[in-house]
Amino acid sequence: MQTSTKKTVQILAALAFSGAACYGQVTFNQIHLFPEPGPSAPECTLVETSPGVFYGTTSTGSGGPSTLFMVTSTGTFQIVHTFETSEGVNPSGTLTQVLNGTIYGVTTSGGANGFGTIFRSDLSGNITVVYNFTEPTDYYPTPYSLIQATDGRLYGTIGSNLSTAYVLGEGRPVALHFFSQAEGIVAGPLTQAADGNLYGLTSVGIYQLTTAGQFKMIYTFTGEDGTNPDGNLTQASNGRLYGVNSFGGANNYGTAFSVSTQGDFRVEHAFTGEPSDLGFPFTGTARADDGNIYGAAGLGGGSLFQITTAGDFTTLVDFPGSIPGGDPNFPSPAVVQGSDGDLYGVQTTFGGTVYSVGLGLPAPTPAVTSFSPASGAPGSRILVVGTNLLGATAVSFNGTLAEYEVLSAHSIAAIVPNSATTGPISVITPHGTATSAASFTVTQ
Repeated sequence: MQTSTKKTVQILAALAFSGAACYGQVTFNQIHLFPEPGPSAPECTLVETSPGVFYGTTSTGSGGPSTLFMVTSTGTFQIVHTFETSEGVNPSGTLTQVLNGTIYGVTTSGGANGFGTIFRSDLSGNITVVYNFTEPTDYYPTPYSLIQATDGRLYGTIGSNLSTAYVLGEGRPVALHFFSQAEGIVAGPLTQAADGNLYGLTSVGIYQLTTAGQFKMIYTFTGEDGTNPDGNLTQASNGRLYGVNSFGGANNYGTAFSVSTQGDFRVEHAFTGEPSDLGFPFTGTARADDGNIYGAAGLGGGSLFQITTAGDFTTLVDFPGSIPGGDPNFPSPAVVQGSDGDLYGVQTTFGGTVYSVGLGLPAPTPAVTSFSPASGAPGSRILVVGTNLLGATAVSFNGTLAEYEVLSAHSIAAIVPNSATTGPISVITPHGTATSAASFTVTQ
């Protein structure tokens, strides 16, 4: 196991603006620098599997192999798996940890047919190839990340001249929708909104897809509102979906936009380039626990920006070019908020870097959204589902403490205690207590 040197840069950001906190001093931490030659060019959004522990991947980079790695917020780094060509090459997109704790990802090449794979891994790095993409069935695919929807199934997209949205069935993708030429080429992964529908980007616009496969375009880009959409959509606390166009817009440096689930579109910000807000946002978006949206732009040294639900845009960090190993420029993966409140991300150039940005954001508070089954006798195993559940210190059934295991940030396996009575399930974390709206029924 390698412990890397953490380099800290204090970056002054003047951030007094309507609808957002004044963070003052912003802290940039270079957590890990990928050496060249060797495994490098991290191209997946990180996933936090326990407090302060993140998993990510590297591509072939500067001649090194593709890898699955673990890194902590304090800089401890370990390669947990080196991909064989038969397992896939060049993982990309976002790693997804599903409710049972397993990590899923996609590769864009390699595998049995040379066109990429869907893989899963435990936290020890034991890789299983779930599916090998083929040609011509999969149409020279560029697979994007998988998401786990509220129905428990995994959904994904393939970008190509005949793009596809699919649900992962028994060992293979099952097509939900084939995109016509008029509907464009898929440009990123799916996002599930609060209405239960799936949303995504194509080269020409924004679409809605039900889990049953009903499809419709909800907005078509004009060019003046941006071109070359890239990455994911993120639903903010106001219900709108936020995304970016890498180019186009009023100044031809790209745009940040939002759209309602009914297709009401607005440009939130047209990037102007250096030296003000930089531009070319080659990345997706992320929501932090403050309800605002965060993203990265790639021009110059790169920047981190915030969009509030009131429509205020601010460049939070203009990454300095003096950081050894390169800056987070062209940071194609989106940032993610860690359980400590900081934002974590990777950059892919000059070998690559894992970094964090401290903005003084509060640590995310937990929530319990559901549990299954809805009833059970003492000794039964119950899956508690929610958000921000990492680091849970107690689980109780109507006030009676239970044995439990944290499986992911979204799930906990709990055992109904012998003396439990019917009532809500509560989860206590260092950052708050979450209680289910529904009651769990204890049977005998």
